[in-house]
Amino acid sequence: MLESVTAFIEKHQLLPTRGEIVVAVSGGADSLCLLHLLHRLCGPGKRYPELGLHAAHLNHQLRGEESQRDADAVASIAAAWGIPCTVGAIDVPALAQKEHRSLEDAARVARYRFLREVAHGQPIAVAHHADDQVETLLLHWMRGSGLAGMVGMLPRQQDILRPLLEVGHADTVAYCRQHAIVPVEDFCDSDSRFLRNRIRHEFSPLLQWLHPGREEGL
Repeated sequence: MLESVTAFIEKHQLLPTRGEIVVAVSGGADSLCLLHLLHRLCGPGKRYPELGLHAAHLNHQLRGEESQRDADAVASIAAAWGIPCTVGAIDVPALAQKEHRSLEDAARVARYRFLREVAHGQPIAVAHHADDQVETLLLHWMRGSGLAGMVGMLPRQQDILRPLLEVGHADTVAYCRQHAIVPVEDFCDSDSRFLRNRIRHEFSPLLQWLHPGREEGL
């Protein structure tokens, strides 16, 4: 996977030659795969010798002690790999109520606010992948976005970088297994309160059954 992701990065000129990249890390397979891949590419003696990494994890406080466990696990992994890490926390349900947002939207807004606070204007790498792209397109169409929604997510949108956009979730899981990386279970990925998760676990499998190869087609 390193070769294909590197080729994607080079094709879209995603990474600067120097400075620092903030990597959003939830602790799941996708974000740990991204952090590990970038760790292999960035730093002295590597492909991008003058480019450093900084991991960032936000505890959404949706699961009490389990949320703290995830935060601790991310901090521990980053420390083991010699990567600086900032861990933040926010009461997402309270934010949703205060700003009159859905829980899903509040979590997204909180996450990007936090990442940009950590980044101080530096680029932010997120672990969106090909399966996320399919879900995003479906979400756009369901919300009536029209032709504008066909764009989906781009490899780079302002300060947000997506190096994994051409690989799938199964690939990141296999990568973690290959490199003995143990992800933490991300409860938010299965929380049915989030529309994206209902699309992921209910609608998308049905679409795949009705139309095999939907990912490539979309």
